[in-house]
Amino acid sequence: MTNDKHDQCAGLAAGENDTTAAAPQRQAFTPGPWSVSTEFGAFGDVVDADGGYLAMAQQRAEDHGVENQPTRQANAHLIAAAPELLISCKEAREASAHMMRFIAANVPTDVMLRFAESMENAGFAGFGVRVQDAIAKAEGK
Repeated sequence: MTNDKHDQCAGLAAGENDTTAAAPQRQAFTPGPWSVSTEFGAFGDVVDADGGYLAMAQQRAEDHGVENQPTRQANAHLIAAAPELLISCKEAREASAHMMRFIAANVPTDVMLRFAESMENAGFAGFGVRVQDAIAKAEGK
């Protein structure tokens, strides 16, 4: 490990690369919650809180058939969870940035480096980038 991790933490503490400070934007998508409707025996209809139709989930063409309806339903549930998943990703991004600012300001460098190494060993290397990429994808950027 090098001091790169400390520099990254210090940069976050100083507000560099901190996207959480940006002005709030109006969401362009239909507000949640969304849910899966089974009205009329439908499999995969995604509706808004008022029951308004938003989308119909499908399965791959090669998976066509009644025996694959669970795939279609699983796709619909994933789509229906999208608004809450986006909010959770944004909260995770903000919590992570807050944690890094706190660590940079309050934790000795040697402890910070051990923490960074532990995070990498636990499989969290690149976590912030993956979260930011998911948010950008959801927002069409």
